[in-house]
Order: sequence, then C-alpha cells, then structure tokens
Amino acid sequence: MKFCFVGISSRLPPWLEQLTLDYKKKISFWIETECIVLNSPSHDRDAQDKKIKSESEIILNYLKPDDFVLLCDEKGQRLDTKAFSKRLERILGGGKKRIIVVIGGAYGVNDEVKKRADLQLCLSEFTITHHLALAVACEQTYRAMTILKGTSYHNG
Repeated sequence: MKFCFVGISSRLPPWLEQLTLDYKKKISFWIETECIVLNSPSHDRDAQDKKIKSESEIILNYLKPDDFVLLCDEKGQRLDTKAFSKRLERILGGGKKRIIVVIGGAYGVNDEVKKRADLQLCLSEFTITHHLALAVACEQTYRAMTILKGTSYHNG
C-alpha cells in the first residue's frame, strides 16, 4: 500500500516543498508515501480550457487502472476530519496498491478525471489555491492516520 499526493504545477513554492517533505516523512511512518508534482505545460492565462484539458491528460496518464483515486474538488463530498479518517480506514482495507490523492491545477480538472475518481472530496468551503489544497490534503491525511493509529496529534 502506498499514498501518492499528486499535484500539477510548473513549480512548487519553497514553503510547499518543505511542507510536503515533512508530511511525507510523518505519514511514511505508517505507510509508504510520496509527493509527485506533474509538470504543467505553459499556456496563456486566457487559455483556461486548454490548460484544464492538457493538465487533465497529464494526470490521467499518471494513473494506473488499479489505483484508488481521491480527487480534491470544490464540489466533492464534504467530510469532517473524523468522518474522513473512517473513510480512509475503509479505503486502506480495500486492497488497492496505491491511493492517489489528486490536486488539479489552478482551474481544476475536466470531467474525465472526475469520472475516474473513486472519491471526490471537498477540502474547504473557501476557494483555495491548488498549492494550499496540496498542503491541506497532506495535513488532513496525516491527521486521519493519527486518529486511526490512536496517537495524540488530533485534539478533537
């Protein structure tokens, strides 16, 4: 079993590189974890549809048929932390080799990626950047794992 946090960006800001490394190390205590940044092709800011299409194709090409795909999407299911930890427990017991946590680019992903997702999850009622979404996904996954493992990180 392996966690893969997959973001798409031309580059990660240094603060996010450090944060993802920190959470990779923490989560890897229980389960192998990696953070992958797929390279986003350059497009003009006005080429939103083109950017969504090309980034979605890159994401779909990364995925394997037997992956469990958790897509972070603003229209996804809303779960609190404890409910997410229970859902994660079921996912971990589902026999998949990889759990892929997908964070789309600045404009999101297309319907093909949404259809491929086994679970779509909303990270916040607020609109947040894809960089911040990656940070939240890492932290909440770590928090959910501490709940499942009975450690003292989660205070709720």
